[in-house]
Amino acid sequence: MREIKFRAWNKMHDLGMLPVSQLSWDEHDDGILRLHFCGSTDGKMHGSFGVHSGLGNVDGSEETGWVLMQYTGLLDKQGKEIYEGDIVNFKEGKTYHYGMTGATIEYSEGGFFPFADNGDNMPYPKPNECEVVGNIYEEAK
Repeated sequence: MREIKFRAWNKMHDLGMLPVSQLSWDEHDDGILRLHFCGSTDGKMHGSFGVHSGLGNVDGSEETGWVLMQYTGLLDKQGKEIYEGDIVNFKEGKTYHYGMTGATIEYSEGGFFPFADNGDNMPYPKPNECEVVGNIYEEAK
């Protein structure tokens, strides 16, 4: 069984990627459920941030700028955790592919899969053959 954990990114403020230490749902007086989470860096608590879950607001990013990304349970060839939204490079190993191929990790149909820039689903490489080079919110290294 894989470890369930998340990290968070705020599209509105440059706070860096925050590991999520706690998740909780809360129904407010307006009847809207909101997902709250605590993010921390360097072991210091940054506070709780609300993510709107109202109608027409699927991921909540329109309300607060926060986006949650789930850990896939896999490590790349450097031992780095692979999260939803990560950009990975890998060699597919087939002769008609040359050099490195880039992909973004997305959740689809009950699992995490690499997708090419054009949205095509790609074959999943062995984790020890791919390397996380960035994510869709920060520049790739």
